[in-house]
Order: sequence, then C-alpha cells, then structure tokens
Amino acid sequence: MKKCVASIALISAMFLQTAALTGCTEYYNANEVTRDNMVFITSDAGNKAFVWKYIWDGDIVDTYIEIPDEIDGFNVVRLGGFTGIGVPHPFEITTEDEPYFKGADPEKYDVPVTFDDLVFTVEIGENITDLTIPPYYVGVKQPDGSIIFYDVHLVFIVDEDNSKFYAEDGILYNRKDDSVVEGISYGNRRAED
Repeated sequence: MKKCVASIALISAMFLQTAALTGCTEYYNANEVTRDNMVFITSDAGNKAFVWKYIWDGDIVDTYIEIPDEIDGFNVVRLGGFTGIGVPHPFEITTEDEPYFKGADPEKYDVPVTFDDLVFTVEIGENITDLTIPPYYVGVKQPDGSIIFYDVHLVFIVDEDNSKFYAEDGILYNRKDDSVVEGISYGNRRAED
C-alpha cells in the first residue's frame, strides 16, 4: 500500500511539473508573422506578440529599426521571448542568407572574412516590458564571395510613455531603479555607474 501511495504521489508530482512547464510561457500556441522585415511571434493568450528577428538588407546606411506597438491587433510587448515550454527566441538582427558565424578567427572559414563593428538604432514604444538580446554578430556575404561579420551594438530610443524602460545617450535603463539593462552590447558607449 505504501508503494502504491508513493507511486501515485510521484506520478502526481510529475504531472504537475509537466503542466507547470507547458504553461510557463504565454506563447505555447504561437504563430509566426513577418512584416516590415521583422518576424513576430504572436499568441492568442493575452493578445501579445514579441519581435524575434529583424531581417536586415545588409546596407550599412540602413540601421534604424522601429519596433511597432502592435501587429495585426496584438500588442508587441517584448524583444525576444520564449515559446512552447520555454524555447528561447532571443531578439536578433539577421540577413536573408546569413553565413554561419564560427568565431572571430579568420582561419575557421573557407572564404576571406573580415570583422567590424556596426551600430543599430532601435526605437521601442510604450508596450515593450521585457527583452532578451544577447551580444552577437551578423554576417553579410559580399559579391566577391567574402564575408563581413559585424559585431552588433545597439543604441536605444524609448517612447516616453514606456513604464518599464527609458534611454539616455542610447543606453537602456530600468525605470524602477535607474539601473542599466545588462547583457546588451552598447559598444564603446557605456553608462558610468
């Protein structure tokens, strides 16, 4: 009898844990929508969306990204997010035919590669309340077959009605405690702590 009760308790705990995992994200029944060079993940639960990718055309003059407040009636509330049971989809800037980044060692590539820095300006509206933006490189194939990998740095402009974030000199801050939002590559611009 004790084994039966223990087994039932274990099965119940496993069921609850599984239920908790599958419900850990509002984007469990997500849909992908592409508009204006951006890929959004939408969910009927909560009528929310997040921006997963910005598909850049490779033109170094065109580095301004304006995140809309809504897409197809869904409020855009995040840059990057999670789907299903917590599968990460960090916000990234990519190209249509992006080459695979193997690291900053040119010897790892079969074609000539160069590395450079590139700053993108990201304007976010009042609805953005969370973000997942790791540092990364974006690659652009050149007509001669070579590749330029850009170390992406971000400058932010934030709607004054955003209750979560504000920007100063392009650096993103939390309104709650005026702390710098960490984990984002701001390049040479860095807030003085």
